[in-house]
Amino acid sequence: MTSLDIGCGSKKEFNLNIDLNRNFRPDIVCDAQHLPFKPKVFNLINCSHLLEHLDKPYLCLDEINRVSKERAKILVGFPLEKNASNTMCYLRILLFNLFMPSLPLAILEIIRGLNKIRNRSYTVYHKWVITPDYVSKFLRVEKVETLGSYWQSLLVGRKAKLLGSLTNVLKRVGPSHSYLLTCSPCP
Repeated sequence: MTSLDIGCGSKKEFNLNIDLNRNFRPDIVCDAQHLPFKPKVFNLINCSHLLEHLDKPYLCLDEINRVSKERAKILVGFPLEKNASNTMCYLRILLFNLFMPSLPLAILEIIRGLNKIRNRSYTVYHKWVITPDYVSKFLRVEKVETLGSYWQSLLVGRKAKLLGSLTNVLKRVGPSHSYLLTCSPCP
């Protein structure tokens, strides 16, 4: 089975892993909106938490449809609508810093962050709010699931290690964080 992970980041779980950021050391460095593959070559495609960051997500979905074999399984993940706001992303990161051991530095960082929100000068995390209905315009959506918890996206790397066993508890509590759609290509 030939599988493709579009926007793989640092994880390498598929036969072929692509990302635009060469620091992640993907198998191929390329733009998800212009995939360098022949039509109908992949049986399994994963595109997790990428569409909301692209300038033109519809181009990526068109490309996924183009490179998918007729009976391919396509997994598309993205944040729930309520979690997609840039301000909410930024606030979650700032609030999470309250739980870090260096509280005085965290407070200074939170003050700086709140000023960025007030001045609208924060980093753009999400360019689009993606919905299952939007994806269904390009792919045949067969199953819609909600996954994760509110805290799960923040509990990675050093922060997860610092919190130790509390990390596992926090990952299981709270409302869902994202969608996972199981799709197939449109004819």
